Amino acid sequence: MKKILVPLNLRSDYQNVLNYAHSMSEKSEAEVVFFLSGSKRSMKKVGTWRPESVEEVKAVVNLMRNHRLKSNLIPLFSEFIERGTPFSIQFKPGNWTQEIVEHSQEGDFDLVIVGTDANNGLRRYMRLSWISRLLGAVKTPMFILPPKSRFNEIQHITYAVDLTDYDASVVNQIKGIASLFDAKLTIAHVNVEEGELPDQYVTSLDKTISGTLDYPKINYRFFDHADPLSGIKNL
Repeated sequence: MKKILVPLNLRSDYQNVLNYAHSMSEKSEAEVVFFLSGSKRSMKKVGTWRPESVEEVKAVVNLMRNHRLKSNLIPLFSEFIERGTPFSIQFKPGNWTQEIVEHSQEGDFDLVIVGTDANNGLRRYMRLSWISRLLGAVKTPMFILPPKSRFNEIQHITYAVDLTDYDASVVNQIKGIASLFDAKLTIAHVNVEEGELPDQYVTSLDKTISGTLDYPKINYRFFDHADPLSGIKNL
């Protein structure tokens, strides 16, 4: 892993997002790219900066016009300086969702870390729609943090798959992230159909097991449930 994209959702718990970004960067020695986009009125200047001191962090963040945002981000970015985590800050005007999609495609990133917020009603629907659009358009693996989640070093990853319709090679990406943290990895499949297993299921299972023989902290959970989402939630 060489580059991690972190689009800052200013309504989310970005302290938590930055904690995970630092943790991922520390384990992989990857550069973190913090990306902000919005109207031209939200920032005094656009561009890319790689601050190397707390004073340079302050100078970059002060280009933003939102005083509350500036007061929150200065100590967070300064912490990256103090920890020696390689990072850059990028400002670009435009539609936030569209810019994230385009930026993820252009920047050759290995991971995208995105925070979400806990709004209700129409705003919550819009946020869910926004996440759905990102998932459908961004080809880079995404790490999406639920609202009010609590930061913990990654110790156990569950990868939910549909063994009747997926690319078994994808498990190598998940295995790579798990290995960074020496974490347990669970491959989970929810079976919603009765009867004989289709050939694609057997083929995918064979490739998945073959591709994870070199990872000792792996286990498999296959179970029946009428609804896949409910089955994953129960797991």
